[in-house]
Amino acid sequence: KPSVRSRDVKAKVLAALKRTARDPDTITVRVEGDTVILERCVDLWRERELAERAAWSTPGVHAVDDRLRLAW
Repeated sequence: KPSVRSRDVKAKVLAALKRTARDPDTITVRVEGDTVILERCVDLWRERELAERAAWSTPGVHAVDDRLRLAW
């Protein structure tokens, strides 16, 4: 089973958001074991979906805890 590396997951999530997000660096990506935790705010729900998909597509990830909120 491939191990999940926080740096790799964060890079993948941020790369997915670079084209659409106004400020992709506002998302916090943490890895605990094989779980990715996404936190803070996004400007659009589409950004949330992109971040979640990018996290799920990383080898070794078995759970994504989506704690992202929509910024008002």
